[in-house]
Amino acid sequence: MAVTATPQNERENAIRMGLLIHRSNDVLQDVLSTQLQTAYIGVFDPTKGNKLFGILGDQKAKHILLRLKKRNILNSSQMKLLYPSGNPSTTVTLKDLDLTLTVVFLRNITTLNPKASWENPPATDTSVEAQIGRVKKYRNEFAHGGPGLTDAEFKDKFTELKSLLLSLSPLYSSEDYDKLLTDPLHAAEPPCELLSTSLPNRNLTLKGRKDLVQKILGQVSDGTQLILLTGMGGIGKTSTAIEVGHHRKDVLYIDMEKVLNLESVKLSLVYYYQPAIFLNDVYKDYENKLIHTMSSLNTETLLIFDNNDSILHSQKHKFLQLLQDLMDSSKFITLLCASRESFSLLSHTTVTVDIPPLDKISSLKVLWGEISPTDSELEALGEIADRCGHNPLALQLLAGQIKLKTINTVLEEIKQKNVLTILQLSSTPTPLDKSYETLNPLEQRVFRGLYIFPIAFTSIEVSEILEIDENECESVLGSITIKSLLNSDENTYDLHPLLRDYAESHANTSNEISHTQERYCDYYIGRLKHLYNVHQSSAAELECLANMSPHLDKTASLLKSRLYSSEIQQRKEAFINLQLIAEVFHNLSLNQKALSIYQTVVDGMESHSEYAQIDVEKVNSKIGAVLQKMGEYKKALAFHKKSLDVREELLGPKHPDTANSYINIGSVLQAIGEYRDAHAYYRKSLDVREEILGPKHLDTATSYNNIGSILQAKGEYKEAHAYYKKSLDVREEILGPKHLDTATSYNNIGSILQAKGEYQEAHAYYKKSLDVREELLGPKHPDTATSYSNIGSVLQAKGEYKEAHEYYKKSLDVREELLGTKHPETAGSYNNIGAVLQYIGEYKEALLYHKKSLNVREELLGPTHPDTATSHSNIGSVLQATGEYKDAQAYYKKSLDVREELLGAKHPDTAASYNNIGSVLQAMGEYKDAQAYYKKSLYVREELLGPQHPDTATSYNNIRSVLEAMGEYKEALAYHIKSPNVKEELQGPTQPNTATSYINIGSILEIMGENKEAFDYHKTLLDVKEHLLGLKRLDTPTSNNNTGAVLQGMGEYKDELAYYQKCLNVKEELLGPKHPDTVALFNKVGVVLQAMGEYKEALVFHKKCVCVREELLGPNHPDTAASYNNIGIILKSMGEYKEALAFYKKCLDVREKFLGTKHSSTAAVYNNIGVVLYAMGEHKEALAYFKKSLHERKELLGAKQLDTASSYNNIGIVLKAMGEYKEALAFYKKCLDVREEVLGTKHPDTAASYNHIGVVLQAMGKTKQALDFHKKCLKIRREFLGHKHLDIATSYNDIGVALQAMGEYKEALAYHKKCLGVREKLIGPKHPDTATSYNNIGCVLRDMGEYKEAFAYCKKCLELRKELLSPKHPDTASSYNNFGSVLKAMGEYKEALAYYKKCMEIREELLGPKHPDTATSYNNIGCVLQAMGEYKQALSYCKSCQEVKVEALGPKYPGAAASYNNIGCILKGMGECKEALTYLKKGLELAEELLSPKHPDTAAIYNNIGSVLKNIGEYKEALAYYKKCLEVHEELLGPKHPHTAYTYNNIGCALENLGESKEALVFYQKCIELMEEVVCPRHPNIVAFYNNICSVLRAMGEYEQASVYQKKYLEISEGRAPRP
Repeated sequence: MAVTATPQNERENAIRMGLLIHRSNDVLQDVLSTQLQTAYIGVFDPTKGNKLFGILGDQKAKHILLRLKKRNILNSSQMKLLYPSGNPSTTVTLKDLDLTLTVVFLRNITTLNPKASWENPPATDTSVEAQIGRVKKYRNEFAHGGPGLTDAEFKDKFTELKSLLLSLSPLYSSEDYDKLLTDPLHAAEPPCELLSTSLPNRNLTLKGRKDLVQKILGQVSDGTQLILLTGMGGIGKTSTAIEVGHHRKDVLYIDMEKVLNLESVKLSLVYYYQPAIFLNDVYKDYENKLIHTMSSLNTETLLIFDNNDSILHSQKHKFLQLLQDLMDSSKFITLLCASRESFSLLSHTTVTVDIPPLDKISSLKVLWGEISPTDSELEALGEIADRCGHNPLALQLLAGQIKLKTINTVLEEIKQKNVLTILQLSSTPTPLDKSYETLNPLEQRVFRGLYIFPIAFTSIEVSEILEIDENECESVLGSITIKSLLNSDENTYDLHPLLRDYAESHANTSNEISHTQERYCDYYIGRLKHLYNVHQSSAAELECLANMSPHLDKTASLLKSRLYSSEIQQRKEAFINLQLIAEVFHNLSLNQKALSIYQTVVDGMESHSEYAQIDVEKVNSKIGAVLQKMGEYKKALAFHKKSLDVREELLGPKHPDTANSYINIGSVLQAIGEYRDAHAYYRKSLDVREEILGPKHLDTATSYNNIGSILQAKGEYKEAHAYYKKSLDVREEILGPKHLDTATSYNNIGSILQAKGEYQEAHAYYKKSLDVREELLGPKHPDTATSYSNIGSVLQAKGEYKEAHEYYKKSLDVREELLGTKHPETAGSYNNIGAVLQYIGEYKEALLYHKKSLNVREELLGPTHPDTATSHSNIGSVLQATGEYKDAQAYYKKSLDVREELLGAKHPDTAASYNNIGSVLQAMGEYKDAQAYYKKSLYVREELLGPQHPDTATSYNNIRSVLEAMGEYKEALAYHIKSPNVKEELQGPTQPNTATSYINIGSILEIMGENKEAFDYHKTLLDVKEHLLGLKRLDTPTSNNNTGAVLQGMGEYKDELAYYQKCLNVKEELLGPKHPDTVALFNKVGVVLQAMGEYKEALVFHKKCVCVREELLGPNHPDTAASYNNIGIILKSMGEYKEALAFYKKCLDVREKFLGTKHSSTAAVYNNIGVVLYAMGEHKEALAYFKKSLHERKELLGAKQLDTASSYNNIGIVLKAMGEYKEALAFYKKCLDVREEVLGTKHPDTAASYNHIGVVLQAMGKTKQALDFHKKCLKIRREFLGHKHLDIATSYNDIGVALQAMGEYKEALAYHKKCLGVREKLIGPKHPDTATSYNNIGCVLRDMGEYKEAFAYCKKCLELRKELLSPKHPDTASSYNNFGSVLKAMGEYKEALAYYKKCMEIREELLGPKHPDTATSYNNIGCVLQAMGEYKQALSYCKSCQEVKVEALGPKYPGAAASYNNIGCILKGMGECKEALTYLKKGLELAEELLSPKHPDTAAIYNNIGSVLKNIGEYKEALAYYKKCLEVHEELLGPKHPHTAYTYNNIGCALENLGESKEALVFYQKCIELMEEVVCPRHPNIVAFYNNICSVLRAMGEYEQASVYQKKYLEISEGRAPRP
């Protein structure tokens, strides 16, 4: 490239002058060293590396330097060098200071005078301060080189600078300086300080640029040769370029702001790459040497040209040529250029990166740091960041001010002034000034005018308002954009907030501002009038108006000043235009803005005489409408009443405008729930309109519509329907069917039909409305969106959730596109989608949508607005569904607080809040509090809506539900009956809501055991729905479902199954096999099959259910988890405990993940796992799970809650099984205490607790007390459930068991037969529970000695269990065991042994060899082997039993004493009497400790010890033990128990052996009398007793009497029937 060459001597002069300047820095550093040693004695020591740590740590010096930073004398880079991380640097030395910093130190922290003449000193001033100032001036002039110096110039300047340096320091001599004139130029020192391989320090406060830096680095790696970083001043171009540089290896950096001419840049580059070359040679041919040098590069190099704006302004062509030459010479170079002005090179691809403002999070970090601000601080910081346009430099400067002041103080200053004013920038030109100065006069005028635009604008708008030719305007805007003073995006432009403030500050100093404002107002008022149609605007027009709203807002603020103009016409136009803007804002839901404008208009009108009072009241009426929309009902009512008073006075009561006031007041009263008064005002309006305008007028039609709406709110649906129809008739006649008002009437009729439950007809009307709106307005219009939403609501009511969701989504899409995401109607769509998602179980998504709705409403309407309260309520509903009861309650409370404040305590919405809080309290088990809230809701509804309103009926139903939960069934039934009476009277007997009430009555009668009556109610319901909806409608199968449920309670399983199947067929046809409702029926069918004992078939249906749920909802959904739980239940019933446990754990995993560990449903699974572990004999683990369940329930629901009570009960069950009877009893009593307190003493659940206590008392040997509790339970159940209920059968069974233990066999048999009778009637002969009754009867008959009958009943039980449960089931195993016991009692030991072994094999296979039930089989086998005389084998089995139970349950397990007793008895049979006695006494110790001395099992051991003692001849001791046994039996079992008879016999034997024959005879006779009375006269044991008495009578010589007993003995022995 050809350039004008500088003469060789002049270039050389410049180089030598540069070398002298380089020496000047050494001199000033020497001066500073001397000064620091003087000023800071002992602190600064040059012999220790010239380190400045001590100086920087000195308090005075540090204070001064920090003050210099605040005054912007020291910049952030210099402060980072001195104080990295805010602390004094430990490494910086004197040599690290450049000349600027050296001079700052000399002037401010030494003994030199800081106020002396440092800049431009007079010639006469020769002070050190003045001399230093002169050296600095030379440095500024020559440090960066230049084109050259003439010989004369060089001589004068070199001499003068040399003289200055000699006067300051002796570091260099005169000869040293002169050598610079004569020595050859060599590579010892560089020609200038432009080029640096050491990048400036990183900006440690750089935030939010990580992705941008990575993007630029990617472009560098891709081989892009020219990357241009552009953006406004302070946006962070330099910081970003430096950050990019720090990520690269070979980087060169040039600050172009220091470059006077481009030749020095070229020289620097040549010299950097060829440091050994003599500088003379560099200057001779640096142009060619540059090309040659750069072309020889073979490593990737990044060359950063920073701050290029000045060069672009003064030497743009040369600079671009330099860039092109560099890129042409080497493919290894990447140029990274930073400037406000953008440019490009045609010969090379330029990637332009426009540095954006920071994002919100990064802006907050710059302002506040990493500490999290409070919510209020966050809001204020966000506004500050917005007002400075997220500009990093502005944010950093404001961060400093925030530290000195407070956030709110800084924010208020910004609002009062502007950001630029409070930044307190120095008087030196700012980056914005530099950019502005590059504009030509026309560009500057346009730039000043742009401040008027509050948002993005087009060139057309600028052309019209600033009166510039459109083409010329485009060119000017383009030029301003290139200089980064304006942002452009396709056809729009936008001004950064800081630039807007800057433009306004310049506009205020010009005389064009008022004209610009006038043009701006006229332009946008003109556009508004063109777009806005007061009756109906198109979707496109509404969208334009919404987009224009910021311009209209600014227009309104400018027009307000015209209200007080001296020109009347100008005032009138301002009033008209302001009202027009306010009306648009009102329609766009910008209510606060509308209100502000209307209030300004009223104030202005009242101050001018040309406006009458009637004019003012028209505006007041509009203010009332705005306030109503804002939820400020009281204020709205006041304005409307004020307007009415004026209109009635001036216009009279019978005037259309007065009628409008009546309507406005009625509308507000309706909103606040004052339905009667609202109705009265609507009626007044209608009367006026009918009289003045006639019945067939559109305004009259509107009044019909209003009355219809208030009647609908009151629940008077028939009358409401009639008025809506009247309104429709007028509109169809006058306007035709295809008019928007007619479409509104179609919509209203649809809403009333939906309220009446006539969904199909409602859908049809909604569709008619939609068709009209789509035809007239198009699919993308807010009103059309409303129709989509309404159709969604009726589809949701019909249970067609997918379709409903689709319509809600259509509505949302239109609203988001037209109205934006932040609009009340859009918030309504979010709410609707949230509701339908909640219905289908998508709780997380539902919650997100409701929160979106809440956020919009809080922002637009404020936290205390009815719609905001609705969002709080809806969020509460979702949280309640997910079990987050406390959070749900908090949201419901928030909603209630708002409603009570705005609407008062007596409002339907407030009543709804009371109801919601009641529902969550009920879910938490807080029944009394729940009832109180339900009653509050009912009180309001009865007063406002009357007793015959659907909402009132709902309140009756809710109170019923909580009373039912509390066990107050009679009271609950009263509320149940109240509810359908209301609905039947209001809506007719064949209405869905009336029918639904029949469900509730049927359900409660079912719980009370009134199954026939319940069936009648459910059947009535079914008839209603089949009549109303047809056989194949969604509500009809629901009725089949309920009818089926009550048939289950009646034991009519086949009929029940038929109803469910009927229901299932309809739902599969209407909804398909994969609909949640259809799937729920699979579950129902599974449940009834399970109740029928058809476990395999039940399992098939449950698995069908889970397959669909896994497919539709996924494996991690609460409903899927419920299916896992149900499968677990049925597998447990089938005895498949391991598989059951696996499914329960799957359920648990889902619930813990979805609902968390602290949820009632999760606690329920802990409970279920405990149940199956208990069945598996894993008592310790079962106990752990039961306790886990209890812990969560106590924490979630409280200690006095019914689920918590159930946990107490279950812990009691497992403790009883472990033999911890006292602890078990304590837990049972805890359960009882809760149930008695919550449900009362006469409740079925309380009765169940009495039953459980009876069971454990019986285990403790307290049989009489146990019987009392069982009878107490039976009495309550009979009172509540009647005589024919399965729970009654259970009570009969438990009483039978207790009587059997007491030896009252006949009574026991009677109760077991009663139990069987109920079960056979309710659940049929083929049911597992019925089989259990057969088993129990068999066991009593066995004890009575009626072996044939016993055998028959046990066989029946076994056959049933094999058929219903499978041959390998724990219950079937028990039947084999019972068979064995009967055979053993009959003496059929071999066959008994076979059955016992069958039982053992099943238990070993199903439960494992180490299960307590398996151990019981070992014991039974041992006992029968003992009877067979196989003592060794018997001993082995009994010891195996003991070992298993010790391992499973611990050494003190239930039955531990019995095990020692059994082993003792076997040893006795083996003749090992001493060892036998040891075992028996050990057993006695355990019995007395674990069971008490007065327990039947303890008595048995007394008896057996007596028997051993008798065998070894210790008759007296034996007699003592027998008597101990008798005392226990007589006290616990009574004098008429077989065991008491046996003890009489044993005492008789001991006395006979002692020779006390008479006394022995008395006891033998007692024994026989008792046995003949209590058991069958032909009982096998009686034979032995006859033989004993015969023996003692012979010994006494009473042969005749002995022969009588001998005869009886022989009759029974010979006549004993063989085994059947």
